Amino acid sequence: MKQTLKNGKPQIRESKNAFFHTCISEGEGERMEQFVDFCEDAIFEMQISTSLTGDGDEVQKEKVAPVMPGDDEPRGIIAPLKENIAFGVETATKLLSPANISAGIAKVQTMTALEKVLGLFTVLFYIVYGIGLATLWLNT
Repeated sequence: MKQTLKNGKPQIRESKNAFFHTCISEGEGERMEQFVDFCEDAIFEMQISTSLTGDGDEVQKEKVAPVMPGDDEPRGIIAPLKENIAFGVETATKLLSPANISAGIAKVQTMTALEKVLGLFTVLFYIVYGIGLATLWLNT
């Protein structure tokens, strides 16, 4: 099928031969032949894809029916919000549990002064960072 396009049109073949003759006389025949072959292949592929897709009149788009969520999928926006709030409360209770607080105090007592200062700056950085993110989120 590819050969019928390349050799089937006499105008294309004549213009190709004329183009090759001028390129060969200038010394760049092989490179130009590769380029022209590439162009012919691209045109062939475009013609094939056009014939496969057909005209715009022939192709009719089908309307897709809305899909109802299953039983295991959350419905609406309220269910995911409840899940996220529950996860946040669970995480906060774990972080603020007495065992976790006493472990944090014990860790701070073993730190050097430089580590305490760096820890303080790190905590301040994350507080400012969180406030900035919350501000951006509220303003969008």
